Amino acid sequence: MKQYLCKEKEKEDFLTIEINGSIFAISLSMVKDIIFLHNLTKVPLAPAEVLGLINLNGQIMPVLDITSKLNMQKVNSYNQKMSVVIESQQEIYSLLVDSVGDIISIPKGHIMNDPANFSIKLQEVVTGVYAFEEKIITILNIEKLFKKIIAANDVKNF
Repeated sequence: MKQYLCKEKEKEDFLTIEINGSIFAISLSMVKDIIFLHNLTKVPLAPAEVLGLINLNGQIMPVLDITSKLNMQKVNSYNQKMSVVIESQQEIYSLLVDSVGDIISIPKGHIMNDPANFSIKLQEVVTGVYAFEEKIITILNIEKLFKKIIAANDVKNF
């Protein structure tokens, strides 16, 4: 994993992840761990985004598949998948990802907010996009994404 730093003072660090061939970024301050997904326990009657539960060092957490909230095709196989453990509002969640990329520092003024070509559904869960090494990275707003999942499933929490 590489770390790309910038010299500007107003910047934020992000972890890049890949889901279904697209590159996303998550605020590094929310990332607690990166693991290979194994020993997933299915939960009957769970919302579609909740794949199941895992036990990580004695802490039980839901594993979330966020593809539906990103307008992407749902993953059919969980073999050789990775998971990024996120802390949001004092709760721990695990996000299913295909792979984990680099840590990048993005100057705050370089993020393009609300790209016009994004669907409204996608605009509701992203902060913006960033051009990096001939790639476009979509920056996820994890708080909004989790709120959208909770609201859609009419649950207090996962």
